[in-house]
Amino acid sequence: MLLLIGLAALPNWIWASPFLIAAIAIYWRAPRPALPDRALSYNWVTAIAGPDWIGFLFGGLLCVLPIWAARADGGAELLHPVAFLVWPIAAILLSLPVIGWRNEAYALVLDAHSFTIHTGFKPRSIQFDAVTQAKPWRRGLPRWMRYLTPFLIAKGYYGQAGGILLARDSTGIALELTTGPKVVIKADGFETPTRALMKRLQQAGTPMAPGLSSFLPKTRRQAETE
Repeated sequence: MLLLIGLAALPNWIWASPFLIAAIAIYWRAPRPALPDRALSYNWVTAIAGPDWIGFLFGGLLCVLPIWAARADGGAELLHPVAFLVWPIAAILLSLPVIGWRNEAYALVLDAHSFTIHTGFKPRSIQFDAVTQAKPWRRGLPRWMRYLTPFLIAKGYYGQAGGILLARDSTGIALELTTGPKVVIKADGFETPTRALMKRLQQAGTPMAPGLSSFLPKTRRQAETE
């Protein structure tokens, strides 16, 4: 809210600066719930602060754009009609901090015979011997959306076409269990904890499906090469 007020006050930096500085200070200094002991977590910069501030800045700019446009027109209206177009997009972008919260709340704790997944809701403990197989997992845009790219370029929608081309699939591992539905662990920004879990699964003799080499612990030779 402070960020939105500060952006709406621009270009009057005298009024905007206190709100913008307060928003940044609260984000960086506000206390956060502590993770469990020995918890392995997401990379804070790339998986938490990154989505947060992409959503805050770009979503915030779209939120205040109708205010700027109405001010530029010099009319008595507080909001420009463009709000009906840009606010739905802003709502989508402002959902990115929810992803940041999900990543910050997510933690993995490895014990002698089990591991526990914390998601911000109810933690789930799983015995290593309950994992029947580890498989690669991938999720991205539907394939049919890729086929739309040439048509979008032909129609002049270069931004939309570029977004589809640049979209990167999420990858991770899927663990088949004897005690319930499979567990999916997204490895983007969670590479080190994922490798630690895979090492323990290897030690427990869990069968590994093909395609998991990038998630397995690195050998000394691989580490030296990198």
